[in-house]
Parts: sequence; C-alpha cells; structure tokens
Amino acid sequence: MIENTDVAYHGEYAYIRTAKPRFSWVVPSSGNGTMQKSYRIQVASGKYNFACDDVDVWDSKKVYSNQSVAVAYGGNPLQSGKSYYWRVMTWDSNGVQSGWSEPKLFLTADTLDESPSYYPLMKTMERPARTYVCDKYMMVD
Repeated sequence: MIENTDVAYHGEYAYIRTAKPRFSWVVPSSGNGTMQKSYRIQVASGKYNFACDDVDVWDSKKVYSNQSVAVAYGGNPLQSGKSYYWRVMTWDSNGVQSGWSEPKLFLTADTLDESPSYYPLMKTMERPARTYVCDKYMMVD
C-alpha cells in the first residue's frame, strides 16, 4: 500500500489556497531496482465516495509516468471553502499494482487563486516541533 501521501499528521489536514494543487507520494518498493511506471489519482468530495466508486471530482485514470512528486491536479478548478479527499495507486516496473493509499483530506481556502501550487500535498517522516490552535486554525512549527 502507498504511504506518505500528504501533509496530514494524525488526522490533521492540508489547507490549500490554489484551485490547482499538486500531489506527491512515496512509491512502495518490493525490491532493488523497482520503479513506478504508472499512477492513478482520484479526488472526491467525501471519504466514503471511494467505497461506492463515486469519484465525483477527478479521476486521472491510469497515467504512464514515473512522476511521483508535484503531480498536477488535472480536473475542473476546485471550489473555495470545501473539503476534498484524495488517494493514489501505482504500478511498478514489473506491472504490479500497489492498491489504493488511504484517502487523505485537504481543505480549500475561502479564496482560491488559479496559480499552481509549488508545495505539493505530501507527507514526510518529519514531525512538527509543536502545534497550537490560533482562532479556528491549527498552526504547525
């Protein structure tokens, strides 16, 4: 299964200001020399849409590419002030399919611009030094 797919830490979420986000993930490897050959990204308005095959926002279908960092969103512009979930699956150089990553949440700001994001939605093994709440927003250092 694909892991490390966004900026979320323990149930927190990514908050974005662009209608055209970029996605990143860590490619699962089953051995030396294994590389990603294809991927498929899905974005839906609800986490449980995936269980019902109701991908109502965007489905990239199978894309033949080894890119796994800063992959551009290719659907209609996202709406402001909404929550979305995304997931990804990959195929390796041996044609083995990874299975879907866990759906991850991201929220769009009240005002979105059309410029592409330069910071992809991704997760790393790093932990924030501290988190705190300011008004209604979670702040991360």
